[in-house]
Amino acid sequence: MRIGIRWFWALLVAASLGTAAAAQTIKVLDRERLGNNTEDITFVASGHYKDHVAILDGYEVYVVKSKKNSDGKAKKAFDLTGWSLTAAPRGMTYIESEEAFAFIDPTQPGTLFIADDRGAFRETRAISFMNGFMPTACEALSYIPASNPSFPDHLLMVAWDSVIHPRIEVIRRDGQVEAEILVAAPAFAGLVFAPPDRLHYSSGNAIGTLDLAGNIIAPPATVPPASDLEGLARTGDGAIVAADYALGTLFFFTGDLVPTPARDRSYVIGVGLSMPRGGSWNRNNDEHLLLRGMSPNRGDMFAVDERLRAAALAVDLPADAYRFSDSAYIPAENLYVLARGTPRALDLFDGNGVLVQRLDLAPVCRPVGVAYVEATNEFAVTTTSPGVGHLVYIVGRDGVLHRTINLTSLGVTYATGIDGFDPSHPTGGRLAIAVNGNRAIVIDLDGNLKAEVDLAGDLGLPGVTGIAAVTTGMNAGAFAVTSTESSTLVVFRLD
Repeated sequence: MRIGIRWFWALLVAASLGTAAAAQTIKVLDRERLGNNTEDITFVASGHYKDHVAILDGYEVYVVKSKKNSDGKAKKAFDLTGWSLTAAPRGMTYIESEEAFAFIDPTQPGTLFIADDRGAFRETRAISFMNGFMPTACEALSYIPASNPSFPDHLLMVAWDSVIHPRIEVIRRDGQVEAEILVAAPAFAGLVFAPPDRLHYSSGNAIGTLDLAGNIIAPPATVPPASDLEGLARTGDGAIVAADYALGTLFFFTGDLVPTPARDRSYVIGVGLSMPRGGSWNRNNDEHLLLRGMSPNRGDMFAVDERLRAAALAVDLPADAYRFSDSAYIPAENLYVLARGTPRALDLFDGNGVLVQRLDLAPVCRPVGVAYVEATNEFAVTTTSPGVGHLVYIVGRDGVLHRTINLTSLGVTYATGIDGFDPSHPTGGRLAIAVNGNRAIVIDLDGNLKAEVDLAGDLGLPGVTGIAAVTTGMNAGAFAVTSTESSTLVVFRLD
């Protein structure tokens, strides 16, 4: 469970301001999901997708037949676009008594989102917590059948308090919390009810067992290929199913948590890049450069071809490369520039992953985004730090601050991804910047606004944290933006 990484991006998604100028018309050239973002799974006991395991992956729901000897192929069932979500849901369950799905948005933990058995949005329901409690984070949902003697026809939700202690909220279908289960287990992401009085939870690559008082009652079962088991379900024949956040695999077990690998199913999405971060363009090879945020090879830099159909390792980075948040490319020197949060620096690597230079930015800012300014041989750096997130820092090749560009007048509170292009421009170039989680702006190096795009509205792509200017190849003149929480890359052109 990557609470730190995923909640950082979720909070960025939730924070936004109105646009400062009229949005530009955009033409989408390509759109692909590059990897998995599995947050929860559930067994569908009735209705349109009866006897399927439903998989919540980003803003999409896939289904796989659960019965033995079925074809095992996953298909997209529906998506959650157009809903009033401000981040990708973290929990999903099927309410058998209503033939409906329920979802929970981590930025709106007091609201249940309800869809019918085909995935059409139906309504929201307010959750009334006990004793004034309001979760700071939430994860899985599960359902207790109406036939069960304990808490019949209730929902279960994993929630945390302000110090990230897990608890389980027992919720009536109308949203009223009737009980809380304080849990002895460590923080966990997945939860499923096993009748009549057991709960299975997932943490890391392990599946544990609790009683209804929250006590651990059996040693955990481990799933070696996994690192972040996010979803658990129990099928109609009593099998337990687990799903990892990034792997795109359903792992099947008996009711006693004995693995049954013959039933495992694959639903890998795209080229296998989960939570892509950063973004830059390699004009020498006409390819997108992206950092992978989740395992395997978490943090390495990958090259994705311009048609978004294949990915290959571009640079084998150090083991702590997960600390990198954005990249830039220096084509004349074939150097890869990475923005590092700890320590605060820009790291320059060659194609073999050898660190050529480290620019200490501790006196300047905590870098989040980085762009190479070719005309002046400088770097443009962004940060999300409170109070200064509206600034772009222009630093030299030695890391010394030369000047800043203030974006306050453009309605910017924080900027994430950034890329430089057009070195022949009179000001020395232009910058494309992802701002406020829902917009992209283009400015010159004097800070003048040249273009603006409503990414959430026009592209249906909230949570954009990476942006690149595509300067060569079949889409030269376009821009590419990436959403970490849905592992989606969109290439578009300004009309």
